[in-house]
Amino acid sequence: MEARRQAHLDLLGTTTELRAAIETTGLGHWPDMNVRLATIQQRAVSAGLYASRVALLSPDTADVAFKLASAASRLAATTAQYTNMARNQNDQFLAGQITRPIDLTEFDGHIERFARAAAQDSREVTALPVVNPLPTDQGA
Repeated sequence: MEARRQAHLDLLGTTTELRAAIETTGLGHWPDMNVRLATIQQRAVSAGLYASRVALLSPDTADVAFKLASAASRLAATTAQYTNMARNQNDQFLAGQITRPIDLTEFDGHIERFARAAAQDSREVTALPVVNPLPTDQGA
Protein backbone atom coordinates (compact mmCIF):
# COMPACT_ATOMS: atom_id res chain seq x y z
CA MET A 1 0.00 0.00 0.00
CA GLU A 2 2.82 2.41 0.81
CA ALA A 3 4.49 1.80 -2.57
CA ARG A 4 1.23 2.61 -4.33
CA ARG A 5 0.79 5.84 -2.39
CA GLN A 6 4.40 6.81 -3.07
CA ALA A 7 3.93 6.18 -6.79
CA HIS A 8 0.92 8.51 -6.77
CA LEU A 9 2.88 11.16 -4.85
CA ASP A 10 5.87 10.90 -7.19
CA LEU A 11 3.72 11.48 -10.27
CA LEU A 12 1.84 14.35 -8.67
CA GLY A 13 5.08 15.87 -7.41
CA THR A 14 6.96 15.79 -10.69
CA THR A 15 4.00 17.14 -12.68
CA THR A 16 3.49 19.95 -10.16
CA GLU A 17 7.20 20.78 -10.42
CA LEU A 18 6.91 20.72 -14.22
CA ARG A 19 4.01 23.14 -14.12
CA ALA A 20 5.86 25.51 -11.79
CA ALA A 21 9.02 25.35 -13.91
CA ILE A 22 7.11 26.25 -17.07
CA GLU A 23 5.18 29.02 -15.36
CA THR A 24 8.35 30.52 -13.87
CA THR A 25 10.34 30.15 -17.08
CA GLY A 26 7.64 32.03 -18.96
CA LEU A 27 8.21 35.14 -16.86
CA GLY A 28 11.12 36.53 -18.81
CA HIS A 29 14.45 36.15 -20.58
CA TRP A 30 16.88 33.71 -18.97
CA PRO A 31 20.63 33.45 -19.54
CA ASP A 32 20.37 29.75 -18.64
CA MET A 33 17.37 28.85 -20.79
CA ASN A 34 19.10 25.72 -22.09
CA VAL A 35 19.27 24.41 -18.52
CA ARG A 36 15.66 25.37 -17.85
CA LEU A 37 14.45 23.57 -20.98
CA ALA A 38 16.48 20.49 -20.05
CA THR A 39 14.90 20.51 -16.58
CA ILE A 40 11.42 20.83 -18.08
CA GLN A 41 12.12 17.94 -20.46
CA GLN A 42 13.51 15.79 -17.64
CA ARG A 43 10.40 16.35 -15.53
CA ALA A 44 8.22 15.32 -18.47
CA VAL A 45 10.28 12.14 -18.90
CA SER A 46 10.01 11.47 -15.16
CA ALA A 47 6.24 11.86 -15.40
CA GLY A 48 6.18 9.05 -17.96
CA LEU A 49 8.32 6.81 -15.76
CA TYR A 50 6.20 7.52 -12.69
CA ALA A 51 3.01 6.89 -14.67
CA SER A 52 4.37 3.46 -15.62
CA ARG A 53 5.07 2.73 -11.97
CA VAL A 54 1.55 3.85 -11.04
CA ALA A 55 0.14 1.55 -13.72
CA LEU A 56 2.00 -1.45 -12.31
CA LEU A 57 1.01 -0.78 -8.71
CA SER A 58 -2.45 0.67 -9.24
CA PRO A 59 -4.08 -0.55 -12.46
CA ASP A 60 -7.30 1.34 -11.68
CA THR A 61 -5.47 4.67 -12.00
CA ALA A 62 -3.27 3.69 -14.96
CA ASP A 63 -5.40 5.44 -17.59
CA VAL A 64 -5.45 8.83 -15.86
CA ALA A 65 -1.75 8.46 -14.98
CA PHE A 66 -0.78 7.86 -18.61
CA LYS A 67 -2.98 10.73 -19.78
CA LEU A 68 -1.26 13.04 -17.29
CA ALA A 69 2.17 11.87 -18.47
CA SER A 70 1.19 12.41 -22.12
CA ALA A 71 -0.03 15.90 -21.30
CA ALA A 72 3.29 16.57 -19.53
CA SER A 73 5.21 15.49 -22.61
CA ARG A 74 3.10 17.68 -24.90
CA LEU A 75 3.52 20.62 -22.53
CA ALA A 76 7.31 20.24 -22.51
CA ALA A 77 7.35 20.04 -26.33
CA THR A 78 5.14 23.13 -26.59
CA THR A 79 7.45 24.99 -24.22
CA ALA A 80 10.46 24.15 -26.38
CA GLN A 81 8.56 25.11 -29.53
CA TYR A 82 7.58 28.50 -28.09
CA THR A 83 11.11 29.29 -26.91
CA ASN A 84 13.38 31.62 -28.82
CA MET A 85 17.02 30.80 -28.14
CA ALA A 86 19.93 33.17 -28.79
CA ARG A 87 23.44 32.12 -29.72
CA ASN A 88 26.33 33.26 -27.56
CA GLN A 89 29.80 34.24 -28.79
CA ASN A 90 30.76 30.54 -29.00
CA ASP A 91 27.75 29.81 -31.23
CA GLN A 92 25.95 27.91 -28.45
CA PHE A 93 22.29 28.23 -27.58
CA LEU A 94 22.20 29.15 -23.89
CA ALA A 95 19.94 32.15 -23.30
CA GLY A 96 16.37 32.47 -24.38
CA GLN A 97 12.80 33.32 -23.67
CA ILE A 98 9.35 31.82 -24.15
CA THR A 99 7.74 34.00 -26.80
CA ARG A 100 4.09 32.92 -26.54
CA PRO A 101 1.85 32.27 -23.55
CA ILE A 102 1.52 28.62 -22.65
CA ASP A 103 -1.99 27.50 -21.75
CA LEU A 104 -1.84 25.28 -18.68
CA THR A 105 -5.60 24.67 -18.48
CA GLU A 106 -5.60 21.20 -20.04
CA PHE A 107 -2.60 20.14 -17.96
CA ASP A 108 -4.23 21.40 -14.77
CA GLY A 109 -7.29 19.31 -15.60
CA HIS A 110 -5.15 16.19 -15.98
CA ILE A 111 -3.42 16.87 -12.65
CA GLU A 112 -6.78 17.33 -10.95
CA ARG A 113 -8.27 14.14 -12.46
CA PHE A 114 -5.23 12.11 -11.46
CA ALA A 115 -5.23 13.55 -7.93
CA ARG A 116 -8.90 12.57 -7.52
CA ALA A 117 -8.28 9.08 -8.88
CA ALA A 118 -5.25 8.62 -6.62
CA ALA A 119 -7.21 9.78 -3.58
CA GLN A 120 -10.05 7.40 -4.43
CA ASP A 121 -7.58 4.56 -4.94
CA SER A 122 -5.98 5.28 -1.55
CA ARG A 123 -9.37 5.25 0.16
CA GLU A 124 -10.25 1.93 -1.45
CA VAL A 125 -6.96 0.38 -0.37
CA THR A 126 -7.25 1.58 3.22
CA ALA A 127 -10.85 0.36 3.34
CA LEU A 128 -9.89 -3.24 2.56
CA PRO A 129 -10.67 -5.63 5.38
CA VAL A 130 -7.80 -6.77 7.53
CA VAL A 131 -7.03 -10.38 6.88
CA ASN A 132 -6.66 -12.33 10.09
CA PRO A 133 -3.47 -14.31 10.36
CA LEU A 134 -3.71 -18.06 10.22
CA PRO A 135 -4.21 -19.60 13.62
CA THR A 136 -1.08 -21.00 15.14
CA ASP A 137 -0.91 -24.47 16.48
CA GLN A 138 -0.83 -23.72 20.18
CA GLY A 139 -0.92 -27.35 21.19
CA ALA A 140 2.53 -28.10 19.83
